Amino acid sequence: MVPFFRMQTRNVLTSFLRAGAPKARCQELQNGVTAHVHAHIRQMLFEQHVSVFNVLLTLQRQRASAQATDAELHVFINGVQPRGVENPDSTQEKPSWLSEEVWHFLCV
Repeated sequence: MVPFFRMQTRNVLTSFLRAGAPKARCQELQNGVTAHVHAHIRQMLFEQHVSVFNVLLTLQRQRASAQATDAELHVFINGVQPRGVENPDSTQEKPSWLSEEVWHFLCV
């Protein structure tokens, strides 16, 4: 199994060999390797587990690239504590990208 992954990784790396800005090249290589590994691991999963694997992979990539903070992921995974309408402090944990109307709907 290890030689297979070595061969596949080498194929991905050689297919992406070209000049460019180092940061852009690094991102391109990361995307290529992730897509290649995802395609092979997906074949080994049961159909109902593929969605869970996709969500975990996406969350980890967003966390690693600082597109989502740990607090936002915590709200996504665990939800919010229902505070009801009587608690006006329910906007304390609201992420900045979420509108007041949607946050209120989620909290109630």
